[in-house]
Amino acid sequence: MAHDIQNIINNIEQGNYIDAKNEIVKIMMTPENSSVELVKYLGLVNIKLNLFTDALYCFKQVVKALPEDALSWYYLGIIYDSKNDLDKAKECFLKVIGLREDYVDAYISLMVVLFKRREFNSIFKLEQTALLLAADNFELLDILGIAYFEAGEFTKAQNFLLKALEIQPQSVKAMNQLANIYISTGDNESAVKIYKKAIKVDVSGLSSYNLGMLYLALNELEKAYKTLKTAYKADKNHIYLASLALSCLTLGKWSEAVEHFEYLTAVFPEDDTYKYNLCCAYQGAEKYDEAIRLAEQLIKKYPNSPMMLRRGSQLYSITKNYNRATELYSKLILVSKFDINMYYECALLCMKAMDFDNAEQLLKKILLIEPKNAIMHKDLAIIYLSRKMFDKAKEEFETAYKLAPDNIYVVFEYGNYYQLMSEFKSARRLYLKLLKQEDNLPVDMLVAVAINYISLNMKQKALEILLTAKDKEPQNPKVLFNLGKVYFMLNKPKTALPLLEDAYNLEPDIEISNLLGQLYYEFGDYKSARTQFVLVHAGAPTNINIMLYLAKCNIKLGDFEQAVQEVSEVLEIFPENEEANALMEEINKR
Repeated sequence: MAHDIQNIINNIEQGNYIDAKNEIVKIMMTPENSSVELVKYLGLVNIKLNLFTDALYCFKQVVKALPEDALSWYYLGIIYDSKNDLDKAKECFLKVIGLREDYVDAYISLMVVLFKRREFNSIFKLEQTALLLAADNFELLDILGIAYFEAGEFTKAQNFLLKALEIQPQSVKAMNQLANIYISTGDNESAVKIYKKAIKVDVSGLSSYNLGMLYLALNELEKAYKTLKTAYKADKNHIYLASLALSCLTLGKWSEAVEHFEYLTAVFPEDDTYKYNLCCAYQGAEKYDEAIRLAEQLIKKYPNSPMMLRRGSQLYSITKNYNRATELYSKLILVSKFDINMYYECALLCMKAMDFDNAEQLLKKILLIEPKNAIMHKDLAIIYLSRKMFDKAKEEFETAYKLAPDNIYVVFEYGNYYQLMSEFKSARRLYLKLLKQEDNLPVDMLVAVAINYISLNMKQKALEILLTAKDKEPQNPKVLFNLGKVYFMLNKPKTALPLLEDAYNLEPDIEISNLLGQLYYEFGDYKSARTQFVLVHAGAPTNINIMLYLAKCNIKLGDFEQAVQEVSEVLEIFPENEEANALMEEINKR
């Protein structure tokens, strides 16, 4: 029997737990050989094999037979702790300490249970006794450091963890906990240092992950991305991947963000947070169809979610589906607290959707609360202007200008009103105010000022303004067109032509085609001229000058039949038109 017990002990010491269990069970098959000692060993083996229910049964028998056996009470406490039965675990560990006041592991295990129960004061009452027994015990110092941290006593927590690290200087857990303390006290520099030290010995990736999250909090995005990538490389943990994917979103690494979130949504299809982030990644990657598909799914599932409604509205606005964008934004307003900015954003969307009635109502609601809001008066004026309600528009522009005479957007739109009304000198007085801030002026405002100078036949001034605008945005089609137009007016066709061609390639437009057609005709490129005039004629079929240009091009190209048709159309409208009659006479001579 003694020999058998020794074999069992040897197997346990060597980690051969199944062999040890088999021997125990074999011996216990003979009732006379069964003993409390064997039951105790069986319980220990079951713990090692993670068979806690079987182990619980064993140690209950042992402590019933041997109520003074501190070790068995300790193991019973371990089992209850593993089952999260903290009340019974606490009772067991207290029983152990009552039987053996010097049982250090019992103090540590009891502190762990008390920590889980958030009974920090009870932990601190045990502190002095435990430290007298084992002042250099790493686990004891570690749990005390963590407990003081959770209790908000950071100095004590730091001292205990520093002592723990003196004993086990490569403890990843203690280093990470110490870094948490530094972060809580605002010492981010020390936290970074301790994380970097931990990373050198941490194969789990936890330290890299925590450092990456700290970098994110500090807005050091590139460092966060690289560190989180290291964490995920060390451990393919989906939490690490999710944080890495978020860092990709913040850095605008759209393709990589899409790749990561597509994987996460495939593996965790029930997690709508991943779907939402994938929607954001699709938007950033300009995969709008995919983004809208996901947004609509999420809106259907969460019809009152401000976040989902806002994202959907934004996507539809980007893709110029302003009606749907406005619809979603209107729902967003209904499910959100009153916010003037939201009402204003919705009004702007309504304007883009040409829903001027709703835009007007929204702006008026804002003005009831903020009657001196110049921007709202300005936008209300724009709505009236678009509806040809000129008197009301002027009234609102005047109000906006009185409230904010130096606001460039108010001044700009008020000037545009006078320009539209052909009151060019009044527009100029306002535009001159803009030019005082020329260096910071948006290009569209510079173009408007230049057009005003063109209207006043001040071509050289217009040229100066447009050249400034071109320096700011060399590929802006409106700048190129108006610059080409000015050079055309200054009788510099060779300079005008490439500018107009560039403008047309960037943004084809009838007005550009008209000027290009005239230039091509002047340079003798009648085929290209005809191509441009055909485009203009399609958009303005009753324009006499274009029909005459087409006829002249066709004459030059020898297509007299088509030329006769075009001249005849002009003569039907204006029989006395001298140029048309002259062209018809020229054709007849041929």
